[in-house]
Amino acid sequence: MPSIRLAEANSNLQPTYMYLFTYRSTSTYRKFGSCHGMELPFVFGVLDDLDVILFTGRDRAREAVMRQVQQAWVNFARTGNPSQPGLVWPRYEQKTRQTMQIGITSRAVSDPNSAQRTLWDGLPFDGVTPPAVDMWTLVWENGSP
Repeated sequence: MPSIRLAEANSNLQPTYMYLFTYRSTSTYRKFGSCHGMELPFVFGVLDDLDVILFTGRDRAREAVMRQVQQAWVNFARTGNPSQPGLVWPRYEQKTRQTMQIGITSRAVSDPNSAQRTLWDGLPFDGVTPPAVDMWTLVWENGSP
């Protein structure tokens, strides 16, 4: 939620882009799925490191995903816009919440995971309110994590 709330605030001030990394690991070591941090080996181009292979698996599509991710990051650094030929990355705005799903098939989607996001509507989020203890109480009382 912090990244969505930050994007909401930032999008009122300047062009903002959101992504959801959806590549799913094919590792036979563990079922990582599309976990937090999965995009990092793709960003830094270290897919052939043995530790990374344990994490991402050996799917042949990894190289294409890596090239796409790296090009988006380079384009953003150079121009402020991560779009590339064949993949238009729309700006994030609260009205449409356009988010780039990056994976074997990449595409812009409107308001992904909206059901989970709307559960947090009405709760202030300024890094102080509500206190962390109250948030964790809410999480534990509702059967997560």
